[in-house]
This record gives sequence, structure tokens and C-alpha cells, in this order.
Amino acid sequence: MHVQKPSSTPRAGEGAFMRKLRERKILHVAAAYVGSGFLLIEFAHHILVNHYGFPHQTVDVVIISLSAALFTQGILRWFRGTTSPRKIKWEYLLIGIVLMTAVVLNVQAIRGMFAHGKEAYGEEAPAPRTWENSIAVLPFQNLSGDEGQEYFSDGLTEELINALANIEDLRVVARTSVFAFKGKNKDVREIGRELNVGAVLEGSVRRSGDQLRITAQLIDVADGFHIWSARWDRTPYDVFAIQDEISLAIADQLKIDLLGDERSRVVKRATESHAAMDFLRQARFYANQQTSQGFTRAIGLFKQAIAEDPNFALAYAELSDAYSLAPASGAIAAPVATALAKEHALRAFQLDDQLEETHLAMANVKVSEYAWDEALWHFRKALELNPNYSRAYQILGYNLMCLGRMEEAKAELRTAIDLDPYSLNTRRNLGRVFYFAGDYDRAAEILNRVLDSNPAFSFTHMSLALVYLEQGRNADAMEAVEKEKSVQKTWVPMLECLTGIVLHRMGKSREARQIFDDMTGRSLETYLSRYWMAALAVSIGEVDEAFTWLDKAFRDQAFWIRELNVDPLFTGVRDDPRFGALIAKLGLD
Repeated sequence: MHVQKPSSTPRAGEGAFMRKLRERKILHVAAAYVGSGFLLIEFAHHILVNHYGFPHQTVDVVIISLSAALFTQGILRWFRGTTSPRKIKWEYLLIGIVLMTAVVLNVQAIRGMFAHGKEAYGEEAPAPRTWENSIAVLPFQNLSGDEGQEYFSDGLTEELINALANIEDLRVVARTSVFAFKGKNKDVREIGRELNVGAVLEGSVRRSGDQLRITAQLIDVADGFHIWSARWDRTPYDVFAIQDEISLAIADQLKIDLLGDERSRVVKRATESHAAMDFLRQARFYANQQTSQGFTRAIGLFKQAIAEDPNFALAYAELSDAYSLAPASGAIAAPVATALAKEHALRAFQLDDQLEETHLAMANVKVSEYAWDEALWHFRKALELNPNYSRAYQILGYNLMCLGRMEEAKAELRTAIDLDPYSLNTRRNLGRVFYFAGDYDRAAEILNRVLDSNPAFSFTHMSLALVYLEQGRNADAMEAVEKEKSVQKTWVPMLECLTGIVLHRMGKSREARQIFDDMTGRSLETYLSRYWMAALAVSIGEVDEAFTWLDKAFRDQAFWIRELNVDPLFTGVRDDPRFGALIAKLGLD
């Protein structure tokens, strides 16, 4: 074959590599590919994905394909014109590698189009629920120029979500998932598709003294057009009326007929006191932080809301809920918290027994009393009143896990994820269900994905440490415990107990016993988790002391003891008659 030699002459100062690139016109080709590729990527992103709803992986496929084509052209042009005899045709080998890599990457991207969402569940995603209408209420922007007003705009958003959730034929994405997009400059249509909704409500709040401006826009996710928009210039005392107008306007624009008592539930006001509602918004702001300090501040603010309106059933219910959750974070001792949770739940129930939050509070109280049948009735009643109540599905799933009803627990948690896909708390609990069910690989997979989303998500490293223990990965378990300590930033007694358990599994029995002795001494001065002291005692072989601690945990109605019958940390004492007797008293048999 005759090969024409390059006719161009070398340029002054030009190296052999650059001369070859110029002669083969590789730089020209690369420039053409970059220019046309940019246009194709923009077309894929804005037209195919944003407008026609193609999966987001479509852009990945375009980029991978363009890159493969560019490298193939570059390789062919680089080796074209070579006259020396060659045993190996390197261009064919390299092109084969490039094309095979592109095929593998494209297959993975295309599989992602059809498997989207499976990673959130750890196995097959749940079948989508059929809803005629669906909406996501994005966090209203605080345009007040005062970060201290953030709670007000967040509170307005949450109140609209709660109001719309009372419409049975409307799927409303829960708070956690919509707040995952707070402060992110992302296309509304793209957010809508990620949350799998047909419409998105967005808005802003500007509050200055006695002046309040609220704007709201309802956007069709399919085409990005505004379905409806409005603006209000009023005083903060008109915020209740504005919320009612927005909720009813959405129902009207989405062509939803409000049947029976739906309309009254949508516009139902929890209180007529603006001051009480303002304290409630602030309390929620801190309670949603799910930290010891957050619960402490929230409890004080809930009490202020009740002081403003002694008949504020919602405030009593949410105060009860805060007391129920606080012991798990170490914010308050379990015996005190349990008594206060019951007191305020009963008051809420007395004031309004048609409030879903009241039934959730009562369910938590009944769980602490080990009255499981009554607890399950209250959970179901809460969900009957509000089928969009993702948090009730999540807590119900957790408690079904404690009862050993693992498949039911998974089903409830998957429903919670369907309503609140970005809730890391729900995903972490799903991982814990797989842990207690003995599927440690699946549990580790789910928990690691939670940490991929947020490496500092509370008590996830701790949950992963427990999984690693059962897998025999003791060094990894210790590393996870240390990471959890860094996340908590304060001394947490149950993490100290878990440290002792891991040390014992690593063969460091002396260090583990030292921790047990130190903790026993500290228990004389401060409240420690009786349940975790029992787990440490079992680990080091102090069985009698373990049951002493378990008896204390039972009397104190400790939060963690509800997990006893499914907890692998107590496998070594299951045959002890005292274990069976305690399980019976807990109603877990």
C-alpha cells in the first residue's frame, strides 16, 4: 500500500509530538468534537431530560459515547501514516479497549435508568403507589435578610405540607425530602422529577416588623409552566388566612374535589394564637435537628407555646413526641422523659382525638408501657387520619421490627421512603431492620449508602459498628465507633459501652472490663443507659450483673429495651430463664 508522506515542513521550535498532532489534524478534530459535543450535551440535558423527562443517565450515555468516539478518532489519526513494519497494530488494541470501556460504562448508566431508587431500599424498590395528583412544597425562601427569621419561612413550608397532606387523593412529599433541596440552585422541573411529583409549589417570605410579603407559584413539572401564582402583602397576623388560601387554591388548580371533612381538615387551625404558633415553629426548627441540644431547646419552646395557649393540642402532642425521642440522644433520662411524654400525650388526646400527631404521641406512650396492641391501634389511626404521614409509617416500621415482624417492618419503612425518599433516618432504620433480621451484608450496604449521603448522620456509624461486629470485622467496628464519637462531639455513655463490647471481641478483655468498672462507678453519679450496661455485662461474661441492669432498664421503661428480643448482643443469654421471663413482661413473646 502506498502511503503519502506528510507534505508539511516542521515549524521553528516545534517538537515531534506537536508536529504529529498538527500533521494528523488531531487538534482540529478534538476542537470539532468539543464544540459539537457541548451542543449535544446541552440538548440531552435541557431538551431530553428536562423537557421530555428522559432519565438523568441519558446525559451520561451521551458524554461516554462522545468521549469514546473522540478517543477512537484520535487513535486512528495518530497511527495513520506510519510506514515502519509493526508486529502489533496498536491502534486496533487501543480502540478495542476504548470501545469496551465505553460499552461497560454505558451499560451501567442504562441499568441505572431502570434500577433508579433500588439503592435506597437495599433490595427491590417498592411498587409505586397510584396517586392521581402529587406535589412537593419546596422550602419557602427567607428574603427578610435576617437569619433569625429562617424558622418562620421553614415553619410556613411545614404547615402547608401538613395541611395538604390531609387531602386523600394528593401525594405530598414529606418535609425531610423537600428540605434536602433547601438552598440548592436546581431547576424546579428536575427537582419535581427526582421527587416523582406532577407539581411543585415554591415561594418566598419577606418579614419586616409588622409587614409580611408572601409569594407562591405552582409549577407543572412536565413543562415548567406556572399553573398558578399569587402574592400577599399583609401583616404577620394574616398568615393563617394566607395558608388557607394557598392550600385551597392548590386543590382547585389540581382539580381535586375535597370530599367529606377534607376541606375542614385542610383549613383547620391548630390554634388562634399567633404567638403560640410562632413558638411552635421555633420548637420544630430545633426538634428537627435530632440532637441532644436541639431537643433541649425544642422542649423549652413547646412549653412557651402551651403557655400562650393552654388548649393547644398540637403543641402538647409534639412536646410529648420530643420527650419520647430525647432519651435516645441522651438529652434527658428515660424515666423522667417517659412520664412527661405520657402526661402531655394524654392532655393532647383529651383536647383533640382527631389529630394524627395526637395518636402518634399516644402510640409512643403505649410502646413505652409495652401495650403493643394499643400502640398499633394508635399508629393505624394516625395513618387513617393522614395517609401521607411518613413519620408514622417510619416509627410503626421500627416498632414492628422490635416485635420481630421483619417483613411488615420493611413494608412500612418502604412506604415511608416512598413518601419521603430523602429521609436518612428512615433509610438508617431500614438498614437496622436487615441487621436485626440477620442479613448483615444488606444492612452494611444500606447504612454505607446513608453515610455516602451524609457522613455525619447521627448514630449511623454506631449502627454500622454493630453490623461489623456480627460479621467478625472487629477492627472496622472499632473504627466506626470512633467515627460516631467524632460525630456526637460529646461523651455518650452507650458509645462507651459499645467500645467495651468491641474491645472484648478483639481479645482485649482487661480493657473491656475496665470500661465496665468505670461505667459502673459513674452510674452512681449520673444516669447511664441501663440497657447498654447490660449488653456490655453480657459481653464480658457478667451474666448476673447483666440481668440486674436489664431489670433496671425495664423498671425505667428504657428506650432501647424494646429491641431486646431481636438484639444479637444478647444471644448468649437467650437460654437463661430470666431472659424468657423478661421478654414475657415486655410483651415481646
